[in-house]
Order: sequence, then C-alpha cells, then structure tokens
Amino acid sequence: MAGVTSSSIALSQGDYASGTDLAAELEARIKADANLAAAGAEVSVSLDGVNKCFAVTSTCLLYTSDAADDRT
Repeated sequence: MAGVTSSSIALSQGDYASGTDLAAELEARIKADANLAAAGAEVSVSLDGVNKCFAVTSTCLLYTSDAADDRT
C-alpha cells in the first residue's frame, strides 16, 4: 500500500509441509502487521507453481463521495 511501511515481518521457524503452507504463513504474518492493518491493507499471498515463486497481491480500495449539490 503506497506510503505505508510495515514493521519487520518474521516467519515461524520450522519446516513447512508445502509451498502453499508457506504462502499461508507469509500471508498471515503480513496481515498481522499493525501498520498495514491500521491502513486497511488487503493482502493475499499465493504460490505460483509454474514459476516457483510467491505472488503477493495488495488490493487498494478507493472510496469516493458524491456530494453533489442539488439545490435548484
């Protein structure tokens, strides 16, 4: 999320049964970060098995207000 910095994010030490389990742990740790949570950051982490890497996706929701003045 632009302008928001997380704290250091540490994973639980140990072995993970699969890349999917590691992705779930990474997502949980990112979501638990107080700075990101306070900013309303939505994050998902998935395993790209073809390229053998993790995909981290952040969703930014923009809120708009339609405060049209309808006085005629």
